Amino acid sequence: MGDFLSRLVVEVSKQVDNVRYSVFITPGIVNFDIHRTVKVTTPSTQLDAVGVALYVTLIKKGLGETFNPKDILITVPTTQGLLPGLLPKQALVTSQIDGMRISFPTHWLWAPFSLDWDLVKVSRGEFAADGASEATLSYLRGILRDNIAYQDLTLNDFALICRVHPRRIQRILWAQGTSYSQMKDDVRQSVTEDLLSNTNLPVAQIALRVGLSGPAALDRAFRRWAGRTPTQFREESKPKQGQLAPRESPHGDVGCPPSAPMAQI
Repeated sequence: MGDFLSRLVVEVSKQVDNVRYSVFITPGIVNFDIHRTVKVTTPSTQLDAVGVALYVTLIKKGLGETFNPKDILITVPTTQGLLPGLLPKQALVTSQIDGMRISFPTHWLWAPFSLDWDLVKVSRGEFAADGASEATLSYLRGILRDNIAYQDLTLNDFALICRVHPRRIQRILWAQGTSYSQMKDDVRQSVTEDLLSNTNLPVAQIALRVGLSGPAALDRAFRRWAGRTPTQFREESKPKQGQLAPRESPHGDVGCPPSAPMAQI
């Protein structure tokens, strides 16, 4: 379970900015905090109920026989709307917390954790037998684009996301006359140009969106790509008089990339 929570904490920080996950471990007890960073001015009854139901179900399913409802304590702003019988009343505490806290014994961290979801296996038709299909390359570029915000996304990490052996990805890319590093560079340039042209995001934030450390790194990369700075490119991309102004973001509000949506409460 410790691996599951640590991955959750890391992944959410890369995906969304309106909720923050953290884990605090003290002798005998673990506190898993889900904190909303956006001030909610209206009642959050439905969000809280969904959040409690989701995480209790995940933890119960993952731990199996190790799970004991007497060992869990959940702190929420309100217990209204919770499913009857989901947890005993003594396992629920109300507080002016802006989110939710789940407390449980430390031995749960080392307990085996498996959701054992019965996923339907489908044919990976996007992978041609010889790796020479344009559809294959398009598929890989799409996956990479959705995960380009991850810094230091190695070939092995990318292969895990695709659930394909790294050497197979290499062979597919070689058949198309490219490499993983070149594909990543091309995708990073494409996403950067899209964000510069179609959003008002600061350059510093765009750098993080494409997996670079900051504005200086983006400036160096963009000069190599386009022979000019990101700011110069943005100025040149501004719509002329009579054209529509850039939209706020190509993916909607600033927040979760479309590849791996996470629960938000």
